[in-house]
Amino acid sequence: MHYPLEPAIFSLSCFWKETKTSLIDTALWDMEQEVNVYWKDLVAASEPPHHCLLANQLHCLAMCFDVYLETESTDGAVEGPREFAKEKMFFRQSCGRSRSKPFKYDSKLCLFTYR
Repeated sequence: MHYPLEPAIFSLSCFWKETKTSLIDTALWDMEQEVNVYWKDLVAASEPPHHCLLANQLHCLAMCFDVYLETESTDGAVEGPREFAKEKMFFRQSCGRSRSKPFKYDSKLCLFTYR
């Protein structure tokens, strides 16, 4: 890995309720895409190339994981308090045939949207 010259590559696994990887969970695959493929969106135009990129990737991953937990923990059949309170703003919990999550943050609208 040539980190300062190239962005870091993330491979995700989640150990919540059961073991999940990006090979079996499309939401984890989408999170990997957000930090691995769309990394140029995380670097401001005014900054030098790759300045604070790793920190921005980790921050994006943390936000995506929050959205993931908030959308996965909501189940209409379950009564009582939610395991993770909804703190992020998004219109729907999932979209399309792949049930993708709203991982892209739109700063103009101040909410999470879909790619």
